[in-house]
Amino acid sequence: MRSLLTLLAILLSTCDALADDLLTMVFDKTTIKVDGKDENARMYYVLIGKNNTLEDGTILQLTQLMDDPDHYGLGSGQFQLDQSNGELTIFWKSNDPNEVGQEEHVRIHDGSSKNRRVLETTSHDDEPQVGQKQGVRLINFRALPDWAREACQPYILESLPPAERLRLAREDAARRELEQEIRMQSYRASERWYKYSLEILNGQ
Repeated sequence: MRSLLTLLAILLSTCDALADDLLTMVFDKTTIKVDGKDENARMYYVLIGKNNTLEDGTILQLTQLMDDPDHYGLGSGQFQLDQSNGELTIFWKSNDPNEVGQEEHVRIHDGSSKNRRVLETTSHDDEPQVGQKQGVRLINFRALPDWAREACQPYILESLPPAERLRLAREDAARRELEQEIRMQSYRASERWYKYSLEILNGQ
């Protein structure tokens, strides 16, 4: 599993593979409540679609306090997106296995530029959030910080169809076989050099 995630990370960092399946948003100025106080935070949404579309799939909410770069929060759920009218429905998973998650409906409005959007909460189980509007910027997945990309990788791998996962597994096996062969060649070259050095010393 770890080696597959490594290969997936390489693919995501070097090409636009899966671009049709990913929608990444970074929120404008965000504050969250911590011990009753408002704290500045970075927040991202990553929508991971299925079958080369963004009609439905997994949504991740990644949050990190500005003054605590060593920790982050991760929320997840399932989404449905109607791109014809910008309606996003989110079924958030509860962190407590004994509680039911929350349902949220969001209208995505065009922003002031091509990559900007405004998210308007039109319905939410948490009533005070209804009517809130938040500005976001659409970014390439590769523009996420390292910690955020790493947090997303297991979910992206899980979302891939079986054939794609099999292809990744085969590529990963071939990569590990090549790495092993390179290590063996290096070992054999070192061994030959060692023997050659001994012969020179013995000849003296």
